Amino acid sequence: MPHRHRHERTPDTVTLLSASAAGGVVMLAADTHPPALIATAGSSASVLWAAVFTVAAAVSLIGVLTHAPVGWAVELGGRVPLGLTAGGYSVVLVRHSDTVGVALVAAIIGAVGVASLIRAGVLMVRLYRYHRAVHSQGGAL
Repeated sequence: MPHRHRHERTPDTVTLLSASAAGGVVMLAADTHPPALIATAGSSASVLWAAVFTVAAAVSLIGVLTHAPVGWAVELGGRVPLGLTAGGYSVVLVRHSDTVGVALVAAIIGAVGVASLIRAGVLMVRLYRYHRAVHSQGGAL
């Protein structure tokens, strides 16, 4: 059977990235930020977190929707900060978790963070292999 390259625009990826970007825009526009984050890092840091999270989710989504190899590089540019901000926020939520609902939200956001960092690793390998393949054929990027 010929090699089939799996289409990476899966509905769950597009939905989670869209929801993350939209949620960040709403937080920034309404000037409301997570109370657990404000309690841990302060108001200014929570605004910075929301801005980085929002831009990272939007850049990741643009990368997913853009054709390779440019899309891979764009997505990588969003996945690393998305993974770090989502992971950090999930840790803050776990520390301030007092209900099952908050713990569930922390788990989901943490999963987005871990998945984003894993995806960043996959994209780095893919871009490295693409770079090697182009240069082995005497071409330029």
